[in-house]
Amino acid sequence: MPSANLNRLAASVQETGLHLSQERLEQLMPANESTLKHKELVGTLQITFVHNEPDLLREVPAVPG
Repeated sequence: MPSANLNRLAASVQETGLHLSQERLEQLMPANESTLKHKELVGTLQITFVHNEPDLLREVPAVPG
């Protein structure tokens, strides 16, 4: 993702209702965007849903081949 789009990512995440800490917002919205304009950001996004229910286990049938 182009680094110039970091502010759009931060805004989109917040629009979903997820709350980011001030430290994380600052990481997504650098003070000097002109230095990042032509750089590309490579990374991952991990979302973990916490629940109080047991894990749902499904039997997966064997597939020949």
